[in-house]
Amino acid sequence: PLASRLLPGRMRRTSRRPVRRGRRFFEGWYYRITIPKSEEVPEGASFAFIFSIEDPWQESKRGEADVHSGRAAVQIMGPGDGYAVQSTRAVERFWAWERAAGFGCAFETTGNGDAPPTEALRPKEWEGRVREGFQALPNKLQGKVNGQDGSLSV
Repeated sequence: PLASRLLPGRMRRTSRRPVRRGRRFFEGWYYRITIPKSEEVPEGASFAFIFSIEDPWQESKRGEADVHSGRAAVQIMGPGDGYAVQSTRAVERFWAWERAAGFGCAFETTGNGDAPPTEALRPKEWEGRVREGFQALPNKLQGKVNGQDGSLSV
């Protein structure tokens, strides 16, 4: 797998506890990027990237898919109270490594007939296949978000 080719062994280990199906589930990741004060950015700037997956296998008690439950999402907050969010109920498009900090979701592909990726891609391949989505690897954060400001209920 790509994880073993990209990461030294010490970076592939993470602590995770088993998750049981049938219960509500949420997992999220948070990254903060700060740009220090400089001539180009006199005030400095900070950005927060929040990625999440919620109820990827949630079902109602009748066994029918619960259309109000599962969701993969990204939220971005920036200077001046800037905010954007994009999500999908197609949680099968979300992937994550079990033993390392690597995850992603393709909201929309480039339309060249490829199925949405369900695992990490090399950065250049990801750029060519994903129109909207994100991929977080230990040494690279990629994303193309066509988000809205959070005021719409989707």
